[in-house]
Amino acid sequence: MQMDKLRQYLNKLTPKEQEKFAKKCGTTIGYMRKVICLEGKCFFGPIIARKIETNTNGKVTRKLMRPHDWKEYWPELSKRKAKVA
Repeated sequence: MQMDKLRQYLNKLTPKEQEKFAKKCGTTIGYMRKVICLEGKCFFGPIIARKIETNTNGKVTRKLMRPHDWKEYWPELSKRKAKVA
């Protein structure tokens, strides 16, 4: 499940930190939780997906946030080598 990483990331934060994180990403924690719950039926927009990747220092990637169309928005990512965890 692609949203598991985001769920795990958020669950490690305090409620106040979650609110700050969501704000940095241009959304609310309520909306983030909604998208997580509707996994596969609702996706973050490309701007929010990019901000999530940036604000998690790459722990939650754009590819995970938009598995169905990330290549359309970021074709350069398919040329990058995958990070080894």
